[in-house]
Amino acid sequence: MKLVSRSSTSTTLSEIMGQRSKRDQFVVYLREKEKSIENLNFVLWYEDYSIRFQYTPPAQQRREIESIIETYFDSRSISEVNIDQERKLDSLNQVRQCFESNASIPPRVFENIYRICLNLLETSSIPAFLSYRKAERMSFRTILGLRETYSISRSSSSSTS
Repeated sequence: MKLVSRSSTSTTLSEIMGQRSKRDQFVVYLREKEKSIENLNFVLWYEDYSIRFQYTPPAQQRREIESIIETYFDSRSISEVNIDQERKLDSLNQVRQCFESNASIPPRVFENIYRICLNLLETSSIPAFLSYRKAERMSFRTILGLRETYSISRSSSSSTS
């Protein structure tokens, strides 16, 4: 069994998101191979909401949060985050309390879900993505190597005739 090197497991989401080609490949990998794009989408939404929160009117927050709950917390949604029910209910109860008291909905309501999704991305999805990319590059090199060997042996045999 080969161990994953420390350098590949220490790659962070911000490093991947900061490189356009790697980010695009990661998004495709999550959507097509791992089928877990919802974790990344939730993390990106949370980070954006955390920045916008103080400038967003409470009525707009409510509409946005209702949409987020339908998208990431509803068991019938195709984009439901893969988080245990207890943690989801904890966040939903905090949202309900904010709704009932007509208070704004601060990002900290979703912070636990955010941390879990981010942890899943950085400890599972990113290492798997990096391994997938490495294997894909190795396959490509093998194909190129076979072609190089083929063209060398072919040119050698034609020059001797």
